[in-house]
Amino acid sequence: MSEEVKAAFEAATADLSNAAEWRLAETEGTTRSELLVEHAHCADLIIMPQAEQLGSSPGSSQLQENLVRECGRPVLIVPHSGEFTSVGAHALVGLSPTRESTRASHDAISLLAPGGKATIITAHRPKDADDLPFENAKEMARTYTCHGITVEVQDRADPKLAPGDVLLNESFERGCDLIVVGAYGHSRVYDMLIGATTTHLMDHMTAPVLFSA
Repeated sequence: MSEEVKAAFEAATADLSNAAEWRLAETEGTTRSELLVEHAHCADLIIMPQAEQLGSSPGSSQLQENLVRECGRPVLIVPHSGEFTSVGAHALVGLSPTRESTRASHDAISLLAPGGKATIITAHRPKDADDLPFENAKEMARTYTCHGITVEVQDRADPKLAPGDVLLNESFERGCDLIVVGAYGHSRVYDMLIGATTTHLMDHMTAPVLFSA
């Protein structure tokens, strides 16, 4: 299997202007998660497939969570279903006034195609309405404009849908080829008991999602 993956990797990177390096690492005295985090520290971007709900290797979802939480680098996860011929022509950025969200919004700039488009959305329940997230979104839009990105800012308050579903719906309706969010803004205990946008998007993504923590 590793030889097949290596051949596919070398074929996909043959025409890249920058050097690409194939690495095959064996876990001796360490876990897969720890080894991936170690290699990820010096990478510009981590690209992973979505952990399938059926037939996935044991611990795939936990491995992805650990990597996103610990590697300190942006992680792009690609859905296991569908074909994605572009990433970054039109990004949907789910923005909230958190460190993780701010980091993700900036990490996405390098992925947006030259002259690309971004829709920045603040998604929340109506009872959580606050002027601060929308003001932050408008400030972030100015930053994107400085990088030559066409930006639209929207506030979405939905009494029935969770923020993750709002982002998935908006992404589909707008034809976005990338969703950008901050990941795991709460503790593991909070996420387990209350639920989290990050986990929901990982399970139900319909377009590539860029996570930063």
